[in-house]
Amino acid sequence: MYILSSKKYQNKLILLFILCFLSLILFSNINSLSPTNKTLDHPVTHLYNITSYSPITILVLTSDSKKDSRTKLIRHTWGGKAKLRGWKVYYYSESDQEYPSDTIALGCSQNEDTKKWRALLHARDCSVQPSNFYILVNDTVTLNIGELSKKIEELSEKQPLVYGQCITVDWKTKPYCGGGDLTIFNRKGLELIMKMFLSGECREYNSRSDCFYETNIKYDLGFGTFPESPTTLKHFLNNNLSFQILNIENLIY
Repeated sequence: MYILSSKKYQNKLILLFILCFLSLILFSNINSLSPTNKTLDHPVTHLYNITSYSPITILVLTSDSKKDSRTKLIRHTWGGKAKLRGWKVYYYSESDQEYPSDTIALGCSQNEDTKKWRALLHARDCSVQPSNFYILVNDTVTLNIGELSKKIEELSEKQPLVYGQCITVDWKTKPYCGGGDLTIFNRKGLELIMKMFLSGECREYNSRSDCFYETNIKYDLGFGTFPESPTTLKHFLNNNLSFQILNIENLIY
């Protein structure tokens, strides 16, 4: 009887061990599929985003200290208009924002150049069906979605394209291209700039403008992308794509 009871006890222990092992495997698989499991070493593909196609993806660079107020305002203004057109909008910050699912943790400090490179890397890899165009912008900028849509229709998809602002400034020996206001990449332009970056031709601590200049990437001057603030709503709506002002409701009509 003692031997029989001992065997029953051993069988129960074995069964319990098997159940625990299967539970660990199941939990591991579920955790690996979680859309909040974000790292830029292995760019995340969101579950809701795997098969969905969007002609345009907007990349908004924000920060942990401003993400709640600024991204909320963007979602209720031009970000909402962009999504109504079927565009995707991602928000990039230093740490994991957990919710909503369109926010991405870059796992880096507030260094702007590092943020831009990592955001572009995520945008390149985050969808099975890539967009035709990508728009990189800071969270202090208002986009004129209507005019932006018209301008993108004029841009070519056949050759690598980077479209934005290039200016000469006293403190730089090279042209300064695309500050925080607005930069548009077509898919081939995005792939080219990331190929340069990943091969080491564009270092992470270099600005994108230095990379464009040093690697002879064509950078078209973008009319209407300058970051000065408009004085009236009419001024904003008159052929301009973006302005360095977040809340256009404060404009004088």
